[in-house]
This record gives sequence, structure tokens and C-alpha cells, in this order.
Amino acid sequence: MRITTVRILVQIFFFSLFLFFCFVTEFSYLKGYPVSLFLEADPLVGIATAITTHTLYKGLIWSLILLVPTLLLGRFFCNWICPYGILHQFVGWLFNTRDVQQKINSNRYRPLYQFKYYFLIFCIVAAFFGSLQIGILDPICLLFRSFTASVLPAVNMPTNLIYVQEKEHHGAWLIGLILVFLVGMNLVIPRFFCRVLCPLGATLGTLSRFALWRIDRDPKKCTDCDLCLKSCEGASDPHTLLRKSECFVCFNCIEDCPHDALSFKFMPREETGVKSPEIPIRRGIFAGLAAVFFFPLTRLSGTTNNKTFDRAVIRPPASVEEKEFLKRCIKCDQCIRVCPTNVLQPALFQSGVEGLWTPIMDMRLGYCELNCTLCGHVCPTGAIQQISIEEKLGLGDFKEQGPVKVGTAFYDRGRCLPWGMETPCVVCEEVCPVSPKAIETYDEVITRLDGKTVTLNKPFIVPERCIGCGICEKECPVLDERAVYVTAVGETRFHNQSDRRLLLNDKDKQAAIDLPGEEKVSLNPSLLAGAGLLAQSYTKPSAKKGGCNSGNCSTSKPASTHNLPKQSGCSSGGCSSGGCGTSKPAKLVQLTPKSNKNKDLINNQNPAKNNLAENKPSSLRQFISSLGAALQSGGCGGGCGCSSSGCSTNKTTLVEKTLPKSLPVPILPTNFAQSGEKSVKLQTQNTPKSLSIHEDFDLVAWVRDLNEKNKQ
Repeated sequence: MRITTVRILVQIFFFSLFLFFCFVTEFSYLKGYPVSLFLEADPLVGIATAITTHTLYKGLIWSLILLVPTLLLGRFFCNWICPYGILHQFVGWLFNTRDVQQKINSNRYRPLYQFKYYFLIFCIVAAFFGSLQIGILDPICLLFRSFTASVLPAVNMPTNLIYVQEKEHHGAWLIGLILVFLVGMNLVIPRFFCRVLCPLGATLGTLSRFALWRIDRDPKKCTDCDLCLKSCEGASDPHTLLRKSECFVCFNCIEDCPHDALSFKFMPREETGVKSPEIPIRRGIFAGLAAVFFFPLTRLSGTTNNKTFDRAVIRPPASVEEKEFLKRCIKCDQCIRVCPTNVLQPALFQSGVEGLWTPIMDMRLGYCELNCTLCGHVCPTGAIQQISIEEKLGLGDFKEQGPVKVGTAFYDRGRCLPWGMETPCVVCEEVCPVSPKAIETYDEVITRLDGKTVTLNKPFIVPERCIGCGICEKECPVLDERAVYVTAVGETRFHNQSDRRLLLNDKDKQAAIDLPGEEKVSLNPSLLAGAGLLAQSYTKPSAKKGGCNSGNCSTSKPASTHNLPKQSGCSSGGCSSGGCGTSKPAKLVQLTPKSNKNKDLINNQNPAKNNLAENKPSSLRQFISSLGAALQSGGCGGGCGCSSSGCSTNKTTLVEKTLPKSLPVPILPTNFAQSGEKSVKLQTQNTPKSLSIHEDFDLVAWVRDLNEKNKQ
């Protein structure tokens, strides 16, 4: 059997293996196959990522193994294993209509073939600065990307053999056009990509100078017929001094030589070949300087800055930090092909030139499936980490660190049907997959212009629960720009970088307390501490009978001058500047939830608190309003009675503050404080005054300070 026949059989095997891996990478067929084997065996991927990250990803050890036969045989990978090289050779053979002399002339070496070495120098120098750009033209990455975004979706359209549902990809036309152009250039220059552009070929060509075996020409037998150039794949000039860096070890020249002047020898004479690629030093330096300027110019564009990043740059779950991500991602788009919901898309320039064709999430096309971590399992370089479902969802051993967040959802109230158009809609709340739900609603009954009375469930985001999965944006019935959308703010891969956090008090981990019959309110430790202070009991005998005996309520004139009758407690307004009490029994605001089933039991056990059942708030907003009134007056601590030693009666009064499990503590809910309003007016019911709380106002700290002052 001829050596070229063996080579063709090997080519058929490896190209078929590549097609098989492309097919089974689709999630419904993925069953543990090493689908990233070609990428892991790519020496340029291993070398470049080792430079950018200063580590070698364990899967890329295959690439080091591949270097061994390269150092022995030369640049054999390009014509025996590389699926992209095999594709170019097949197309060149299929559409080659040149005569013998045209074939010989088309396979002569040209200075244009030096360009791939310049591009390799550019990529290596950029890698030292932390910018990984080899994926733009690396043949394995380029072919995987082309099949992911263009070839497989196009094949699936008429057949439906590949995907469960059709997939769409941003820029698919551009990626497909590049593939067609590069393959079509074989009609102009045979193996155009391999000879002119391929950085992997340049890497292997540089290493081939050390090859122990190579093609050798016997000048005594050679008649200078140049027939060895007729089918030369690499334009390596076998008819004269062989260029070792350009030879693909295809063996076509040996079979085409009619005089047996060519052979494959072990360590032939050095003077019969050219060992190193011809690269003019000045042009090589210029390529390196281009990379030196490329890095700062791309970073100065602000696309990787934590304050000016594009909101569309939402990376897959378990992605590493953005700058580290750009050091690792080779733009192969394996993660995009395996994604079952079509949410992952190849980026154009949303993340700058550096991020071209890296994966981002478009929630209008899909959403991040909670029980899926396939993207991390097919990533060959660790740009997306391998995690388990438990780690992604924050279950089991990962409960303390919480779920992986890729971003946070926000509302555009002007486009939201309940908020902006008085149209009932609860789609986003219904599809929210987390538990407890990250989307809650305010119920509001209105009468529309047509006279119909409708109940609007106005949604809002609880950011502590939102993981940014995007199903709310995907299913939002508002077309084009959704009323709810996800941005990268709050993503957990930036957990130690506050610039991309939400405007929350993230110093302490936040917890959630379920209030029976009321909304679930997010509390952090500082809020709980403030609640604990309010729950403390104080007993102080009355020193005077005519007024307040504490420094908090004293005035400049004797309390006896106040002729107001004393009751069992202060009104909701608290202690006034002139004295305490009102002309009728106080009606304090009850702090229990609106649907407290134990109200009768509480009243029966403590009849003295029956008056607390009146005027109970219908929502947390009303509760906060009552609290604001009490705080502004400076007396009662939220309606459970007078603050410690704040008011006196005819007998010693025990003012006890209790905090039942179902009792809402005085808090400002996160979603309330994070609303679109610049300031929040807490309107009171029993006083015309109001308390203005701005975004930076710490209500709980104020409550805590007030209680500390009362204790003193």
C-alpha cells in the first residue's frame, strides 16, 4: 500500500472523528465523549494559555504529547490530523482544474507565506500581556466555531437531525462568510489558509527545524523537471533546497518524482535544506510592537472596566473573572454548541476587540437552565470552570456560599404591562425558578379609563434571591426590548470586586425571614441587630406624675404645667415636646402581619394589648410609615408601647417590647429602598409631618441609636 493511500485513510478517520465530536457535543447526544480532544491536542492552545495564565490546564497535556512526533517527523499534523487542513486539501483537489504547468507554478514558494509567522509573533507577544488572541485564526478553534454558529444550524434547518429545537446565533452570517471565503481561496492559491494565515502551522513550522526526518533530494538523480511541485501541499520547494518549516510531510513529491530523486531520510545533510522560516527581522519586530500597542489600546476602551462594561456581557455560570476569562477563552464556542437553551451567543464587539467571538448570554433567545453545567465540562482551557449542579444551585456542602449568580434582573417600568400600561400580567413571577421566588408583586386595585376595576400584580425584584438565569426576560410578553432584563451586575465571579456588586450592604451575607401572611423580607445581620434592640425590655419607675421623667422627653418647664391626662401609653406620635399622652386612649399600630391567625389568642392572653389590634398596617409600606411617624416624634419605638423610660403614668409602668416570630421588625425592605425613586416619603397617618429617607439613609442604624440613647 502506498504511503499516500495510508495518509488518505488517516485523514478520513480524523475528519470523521471531528464530525462525530461536533455532532455529539449537542447536549442531547453528549454522553461523556471527549468532545474537546482536538482542542486539547492543539499545541498552540497549550503554549498560548500557558503564557497568559502561567499554568498548563491538565487537558492540554495532549498538546505536549503531539509535539514529540513533530520534533521527529516535522509538520505532519497539518496534513494528517488537522481537520481544517484536511478540508482545504479536499476542496483544493475537488475543484482543481489547472493543468500540470499551472499546478507547478501555483505550488512555488511566495514571500506572502511569511504572514502566518508575523501573526504568530503578534499572538505570542499579546499573550505575555494577558491577551489571548490565537483563537481568531487557530484552525481547530476556527473550524469548531464555524460549525457551531453556521454549518450545523444550516444543516439542521431542512433535516432537524441535530438539534431538538432550531438554534440561532449572532453574527452567524459573518462566521459562515469567513469559512466560505477561506475555503474558496483554495481556487486562487492552493491551501491558502494553511500557507498564509495559520498560526498553528507557523508554530509547528518553527518547531520542525529540529525534526530528525525530512525529505531529501539527490542532486545526481534530479533532472530539474519540477514535477515534484505538481502536488506539493506546503509549497516547500522540494525541487531545490527543501524548506522544512513549510513541508506538510504529505509524501506527494516522492510519488510524483519520475526519477526517484526524493526520499524521506533520517538526519540528511544540512546543506540540502533550509531549516528555519525566512522572517525579516524588522517585520518580526514590527509585529511584536503591534501587539505591545494592541493590549493597552483595547483595555483603554473600557470594555473590561468594572464601571463601564457593556450590560450585554453576561458570561456563562462559573466563568472566571473577566480579565482572567480573556486570558483563557480561545473562542472555540464549544460552550455555545452544547448549551441546550440557545442562550449562549458568540460576542461581536460587546466586550471589545479582545472578546470577539467569546461566549455571552442573550436572555431574549434563551435562559440559563438551572440543572445544567455542560458549558464548563466542554471548555478546554478552564475559562468556564467545571462545577456540579449542587455547587451551581448552592445546595448541600455549598449552601453557605450560595448559588452561582450570572447577573441580576431589573425592570423597565415604562414597558412593564402592570406598571406602565395598567394591564394584568404575572408571567415573570410564574416562571421564576428559584425558591423562594426572586420576583414578588405588590397587589393594587385600580379603576381604568374604561371603568373596569382590575387587580394589578406589580412585580419587583428581590435582588438577594435573583441569580440572573434570564427566564423572566426570555418569557416576557413584551417584544423587542423586554420589560424585565438581566445585566451582569451582582455576578458572583466578581464577589471580591465591589464595583460590579449591587448597591446593597454586601459586607454581611444576607438572610431571608419568612413572615406568615406577609411578604418574605430580606434581612441582613445589622437589621436583625436593630430588631434585637427593639425587642429588649426596660423597667423604670416614674419619678414624677406630671410628665415624662426621661431626658429624652423633658422640657424647660415643669411637667406639672401640662394639664394633659395620662393614659396607659403614648399615642403613635410618641412623646411630644410638651408632655405625654392624649385626651383619649392611645391607638397604637399593631406590628403583626396583616393575616395573623393568632390575633385572638394574643389578645386573650394579654387583654392589656387589645388596643394594639386597631389600625394594623396593610403592608410593609404602611408599617414603615407608622415607624417613621414614631421615630420623627422621638418617642415610641414602632408601636409596641412607649420607648424605655420615655413616658410615665400614675404608677410604675413596665413597658415590655416583645418580638414574636411572626413580627415584622422595623426595616426598610431592600426592594423598597432600591426602587427607582430618588427619595422615599414615609407619609404618616396621625401627623401631617413626613420623614424623607434617601438612598443612603440607614433606618436601622437610626433605630439602634435611638434605643441606645433611651437606655442611657
